[in-house]
Amino acid sequence: MKKLFILFAIIPLIAGPAYTSEAAGRKKVDTGKISALVAELRADARAEGVPSERESVRLPGIKVVSESNLDFVSIGGVGIGLMKMAGRFSGDKDMKTALATMDGLRKLMVLSYEDCSVSLKDRFNAKIMKTLNGCEKLMEAKDDGESISIFGTTSKDGSKISDIVMFAPQDCALICFFGTIDADKLGNLVEAAKD
Repeated sequence: MKKLFILFAIIPLIAGPAYTSEAAGRKKVDTGKISALVAELRADARAEGVPSERESVRLPGIKVVSESNLDFVSIGGVGIGLMKMAGRFSGDKDMKTALATMDGLRKLMVLSYEDCSVSLKDRFNAKIMKTLNGCEKLMEAKDDGESISIFGTTSKDGSKISDIVMFAPQDCALICFFGTIDADKLGNLVEAAKD
């Protein structure tokens, strides 16, 4: 997960200068389709797997679910708002910087499906890749034969990044930041993480 955060944190450094007229013609990430595919995978995993003995947590705007063969975290607008409010009362400067980065986010989803069957993983990976095909790829990184692709939409001036999807098929992980993130605030977060 730390590797994913580091990759996410360097997106503005790459996405801003890399914006071209070719990227302008790319399709945007279909957040509704991605959410529907995640719901479909969760249903398939429940039908195929052994019920989880791990506890799930559901709070207003926050869902942490361990189901059958996968783990799923969803934080919606209310949950993000609660996190920001908690950050305002925190004396932790790094937390305030991190939460300021989330100003334009509507939803955060994290899905780990490494314990699903090979056929279910392969079907889900193929569907996600088909949905992301043609979207702007902000970056791709490879480490020990495993890769992570990061998709999203950058504004023409590179100051905003919208609907970021981080997809690591070999690691069976999908992380989505739906909404818009200010590249300058993300840069501040990167600087704070260096200290």
